[in-house]
Amino acid sequence: MTYIVSEYIEGGTLAARLGAPIQLDYCVRMLRPIADALDYAHGEGVVHRDVKPSNILLDRRGVPILSDFGLARLAETRDSERLTQTGATVGTPTYMAPEQCAGEEAGPPADIYALAVIAYEMITGRVPFTAPTPLGVMSAHQLKPPPSPRKMNPSLPAVVEEPMLAGLAKDPADRPATATDFVEALGLAVSAATSHPPFTPAPVFPLSPPPPSQIPAAQTPPPPSHIEAAQTPAPPSVSWPPTSTPLPTSIATPPPPAQSPPPPSQQPPYAPAGPPFSPPVYAGQPSAPGQTPPAQTYPPQMPYSTPPNIYAPQPAWAAAPPRPAVPTWVLIVLAVSAGIAALGLLVSAINLASPDLSTTDRWTRLLLAVLLALASSLSLGALLGLMGRDRWAPAMGWAAVGSLAVTLCGIPLAAAAGWGLYSASNRQAGSAPKPGGELRLGGTVLALVAMLALSGSTAAWGWTHQNESGGPVPKTSPTPTACTVVQPEAPITASAAGGLCGFSLGARIVQLDCHGVTAPPPGLKTTSYDYSKNANSTGGLSMDGQQCHLTAPSYRVQTSVGAAESIPAGDVVMIADLVPTRPLQDIIFGLAYECDSTDCIYVDIDTRDNTLNVWDDDKSLVSQHVDIRSDTNRLVMVMHQQEIRTWLNGHLVATQTALRVHGSGKYWLHVESLDKTNPVRMDFLQFAVFRLG
Repeated sequence: MTYIVSEYIEGGTLAARLGAPIQLDYCVRMLRPIADALDYAHGEGVVHRDVKPSNILLDRRGVPILSDFGLARLAETRDSERLTQTGATVGTPTYMAPEQCAGEEAGPPADIYALAVIAYEMITGRVPFTAPTPLGVMSAHQLKPPPSPRKMNPSLPAVVEEPMLAGLAKDPADRPATATDFVEALGLAVSAATSHPPFTPAPVFPLSPPPPSQIPAAQTPPPPSHIEAAQTPAPPSVSWPPTSTPLPTSIATPPPPAQSPPPPSQQPPYAPAGPPFSPPVYAGQPSAPGQTPPAQTYPPQMPYSTPPNIYAPQPAWAAAPPRPAVPTWVLIVLAVSAGIAALGLLVSAINLASPDLSTTDRWTRLLLAVLLALASSLSLGALLGLMGRDRWAPAMGWAAVGSLAVTLCGIPLAAAAGWGLYSASNRQAGSAPKPGGELRLGGTVLALVAMLALSGSTAAWGWTHQNESGGPVPKTSPTPTACTVVQPEAPITASAAGGLCGFSLGARIVQLDCHGVTAPPPGLKTTSYDYSKNANSTGGLSMDGQQCHLTAPSYRVQTSVGAAESIPAGDVVMIADLVPTRPLQDIIFGLAYECDSTDCIYVDIDTRDNTLNVWDDDKSLVSQHVDIRSDTNRLVMVMHQQEIRTWLNGHLVATQTALRVHGSGKYWLHVESLDKTNPVRMDFLQFAVFRLG
């Protein structure tokens, strides 16, 4: 007895997650392990022959695992045996390759075709071929060209079509050589796209049934003699395993639609109330030629009541209920406006409490907070007033529209609410205001007072605590020393970190000055990694006594110089003097710290759009446009507890809070190539890491 033992996988299958388009980069990440598994099996001479979503298991972390090799076949040699019956067509028709549907030998290209069908279903939400019967699906695989993925999901980028259609080629020789080649081609197309749209196309069928008034009357189906047998084109050279019951050559008469009542012979009998009678024969009723309808008896029906006289005078129509003064969608817009403005006010209040704001910035944020308080309270009051049909509600609604428009970010909501108020200006409420109008107006005023008090109190707190965290220093205080350590090519010494820096240099962890040295100091190590191949690369560090050079030989290769061993977590200052080569290449260069088992804190610069980015793991904290100098650029990152402060060429660019507390880990200076044709290089003069004093 032959059997297979495998581990218990409790995360379900990929099939349970399909039904709508999946984001492209996630789709590629899911397919890579499956492609690796197929290539390994093919290398060992095994063809799966039944690759489909229900045979892809997911563990608790979401890692895909290829399973169910019950239909697998060893690559045949003269002395090997088949694992399945000779001449039998095996597999799942929806995912079978054309040669597999035709009953031919199924080799590795058949598995690659099935993987392409799964990829098609993941990015479009639908399989490429469907039919009422398995034979129809198999025929479509052999005869019909696959539909364009963008026809199924118009939000897909055009570059995705070519690798998808290559994987679905009818001729096995036209498909990619390996499953990994197919997935990598799809991954390159996804990387080349400007965006990874996760949008789902509109459903083909309505999501809810139509009202009863729109359902057509049930039609009695024609007799079976008038129904033509459905013709399904059989694929060529298809053979199924022999069975005890032969397959029918035509499809039997379909059952009547669900809306049609069953024929009289199938209706439940009623209790007879009289002698049986014969049903009337209607003119034009179809019958088979030369056939006399058999006499049938039906139980008597219950007597009908006298039908109403539809021509009798009808009662007058009742008066229609009054229309609401304002459409419901306008009330929804006002509710959303009040919520968004309140959220913006809360964010502004938190910023006003920061002691690092200058006086000008604090006044600007305070003005914005006042406008948001007006917009939120007026939108809330207009919402309550319009629902209560208060006379003052339209005026407050227009005031809310004006306050939303002044905030600039609320212009779309202001336009929508204004249009709704204008279109409903000629409506009449049709009834008196609801009780409680004074209470609603008082609640609006109270909400406005509370929001203004919140803004004023947080601004006052920030002003009174401004000097405690690096704010403007009073004229009576001693003149602080200058902060020269953040200036390009300045000496990296404790005295250079003056009082204006807000930090001081403590114990040195590492310091590399490229002038006059040709080898890095102990504790530093160079690494190079190719993210497109998930493997080590050949990039490296070279030193000529004047500068240090980091090289990345190809696209998506990152070369780094950093800690050889992990260091304990703690507050640090990282400083680097960077000299991008000219003409400026497409690279990302910067610093990374606390690279623990999860990820790092990154501060890097993207030369494609001259933006400085701060990342915590894979979450973006800051994206700020900066000016990159043609000579030396000094990049400084200060990590104090969870606060990240970043300087570039003497300017404080960003102050942010990390999303989590990082553990012990490594640090490095890195460059990553985004150039698809040429190797890249980044030069630097100094690299130092200190503990905060």
